[in-house]
Amino acid sequence: MRTAEQATAEYAKQFPQNYYCKLPTGETVSRAGFGTYRTAIGIEVHEQALRKAVLSGINLIDTASCYAFGDSEILIGSVLEDLANENKISADEIVLITKAGYIEGGILEDAKRGEHECKRIPGIVKLDDNAWHSIHPFFLAEQLNQSLDRLNLLHINIFLLHNPESYFVWAQASGVSATDMREEFYRRIRRAFEYCEKAVASAKISWYGISSNTFGYPSAHLQFCSLEECLNIAKDVAGNDHHFRFVQLPFNLLETGAAYNKNQENDSLSVFEYAQKSGISVLANRPLNALSGDSAIVRLTTQATAQNSPSSVEIDALINNVANIEQEFFNTISPQLQLLPDIAIRFRILLSAGQATRRLVNAISSFSGWQPVLAEQLEPRAIEALNILQQIDNYDLQQWLPRYTDSLRFMWGTIGSRYAVDISVPAVIRRASAESFGEKYTELPFTQIALQSVMATEGVTSALVGARTTEYVDDVLTALAAGHEPLGREHWTNYFSSATRQFGVNQQ
Repeated sequence: MRTAEQATAEYAKQFPQNYYCKLPTGETVSRAGFGTYRTAIGIEVHEQALRKAVLSGINLIDTASCYAFGDSEILIGSVLEDLANENKISADEIVLITKAGYIEGGILEDAKRGEHECKRIPGIVKLDDNAWHSIHPFFLAEQLNQSLDRLNLLHINIFLLHNPESYFVWAQASGVSATDMREEFYRRIRRAFEYCEKAVASAKISWYGISSNTFGYPSAHLQFCSLEECLNIAKDVAGNDHHFRFVQLPFNLLETGAAYNKNQENDSLSVFEYAQKSGISVLANRPLNALSGDSAIVRLTTQATAQNSPSSVEIDALINNVANIEQEFFNTISPQLQLLPDIAIRFRILLSAGQATRRLVNAISSFSGWQPVLAEQLEPRAIEALNILQQIDNYDLQQWLPRYTDSLRFMWGTIGSRYAVDISVPAVIRRASAESFGEKYTELPFTQIALQSVMATEGVTSALVGARTTEYVDDVLTALAAGHEPLGREHWTNYFSSATRQFGVNQQ
């Protein structure tokens, strides 16, 4: 039987044009991974994108138990099983990452009911009415088992604590002192690491780590998560044979802190430098979706230009299309289902995304305004309806569902892209990257500047790209086939200075 080290090395040999690296843990992985934040089972374009990625040499896949409320994991499990049955891949050639920590969707509803029945999940942090969080061993064990079921696996390569700094947000809002807050935060990390070592011993996972948005923050920041402190905890829990070997963090042309800020070993090293020194693999997320200083999302792609921003006419047409598909359900499908009156009324409320989107979108002027409306008002109602309808055995309904889901997601994604455009960003970044990274970056398409600069950075193991379409996969493959001159802290220091002079980037 092949080891993971042998299997992934043999997989990589099939794609000599691609850029790979060998992890400190032995596996060979593509320098860009397939991110599944907004992917789900039942969306044909998502399945096509994942299939193409795996068959083209991308063998690192990142997901989480909360992505699409578990449907992203189901998509991955289904596609990988199909490819294995077709003898196109072997499961041991793929390195899978999943994460746990967020309590959302149906899990949140169960948790709320549990509180009324005195069955409270331990260690809960209540971020808002739609999202709670916990990294207590009880919850991690439950989530890992569910992830394994959805992925159709007995074992996952890498298991990450998902944004444990969520505790800081709650603690600050609750008036906990800075000293007590940090002490409790690392106590929770220790308890979670103790569970993860047990999960390794039971062969459910091979390695574990943390996905945190605050590894790159200045060390004085109240929400800073110290890699050095986490590594010391792992060593204290399991000695030098610990299995804490991975971190995931945001890094892109606007969020440069992981390369720029010296925040480890008494502020003498950046998190990238410390990770390299310590044998920790760093997975960079959000290479194409940056958070600017005001928390608005900026799309770092060639397509994110003013002339390609969707017009009001285009958006209105997409809304009309969704509304028409919803009316088709009530005209032709609902009568076949013989729904009880109260259920029929409920569906009238839930399947009204077209009208609801039209009513809300005209009052929104920014992505930071659109995002909570989508996440808190529009998506939950649609997801509730779709989860019920997917269980009903009716031919016309099952033909209707994917068409509705695709149209719905495309409408919302297009509306989101309307707000994710900043006409000044591409020009500023192009000049700064050309000045700081070399002549190669002068002529690259904007998407390639964003991808290749992250992949070339010393200390970055792999860039995780949300590749929901085959076109995005093509962008990733282009970056994987490009030669990369290493970019160190000095390159990013120059870049930060250049970009700041012109525009101002977010160094957190």
